[in-house]
Amino acid sequence: MKDYFKEITNISDLYSVQINIPDEIPDEMPKYVESLGERLAKFKDHSNIEEMHAFFAVEESGSLKELRLKSAFNDAGMFGFVSWKWVNPFVEWIGTKRVLEVMAGRGWLTHALRIKGVPVIATDDFSWANGGGWKEPLTQVDHLDAIESVKLYGEQIDILIISWPYMNDTAYEVLKELHKVNPTALCVYIGEGPGGCTASDKFFSHFEDEHEMENASKWVEVQDNFQRWHGFHDRPAVGRYRK
Repeated sequence: MKDYFKEITNISDLYSVQINIPDEIPDEMPKYVESLGERLAKFKDHSNIEEMHAFFAVEESGSLKELRLKSAFNDAGMFGFVSWKWVNPFVEWIGTKRVLEVMAGRGWLTHALRIKGVPVIATDDFSWANGGGWKEPLTQVDHLDAIESVKLYGEQIDILIISWPYMNDTAYEVLKELHKVNPTALCVYIGEGPGGCTASDKFFSHFEDEHEMENASKWVEVQDNFQRWHGFHDRPAVGRYRK
């Protein structure tokens, strides 16, 4: 993926960089901030003030770069980051299972799965269409709200995908409806945990992680390869409704 900040040497210039996200699935997330453990491991002398200042300067610059990129991807309709790094093992984990993605937005994840030959039904209520900056969907996304989608397609599917749902009870209602029409189907949730910026407490109270599944080692690979922006805590989880 293009390095939009390659020529930037002054941190203040990061604000003026023009970022245009192409309608292509990136290989992986461009990272500018290492984990805290990795960064601290580089310290030779914790009493060295100059080294400490350099450490925080790099951290501030990297954090701002990732924030700028996250904002640009959000403007392009991508919230949960979709890249081949984790989608490839996700495709292998899905195998021949039938998939429905609700609240699919522009369809970034569905688009990636379809490129790899996974037959996905994707729906969205297109409430975002009245917002600013978003373009047309990348792939076919049917105009249907999430709960009605599960009522219509729930019996036909093996996997339901909910990625970065709103901070209301919609994801909970969808999960509950899936259990009603097809209790054996799995729900793949991509988002933050309780207290984060996706879903609601009610959803997390009724979402139970699935620990026994087919191709479990491949799911571990999905989790290991999933990337998130600095300061955010989204992750993929798979589970079912619990009362």
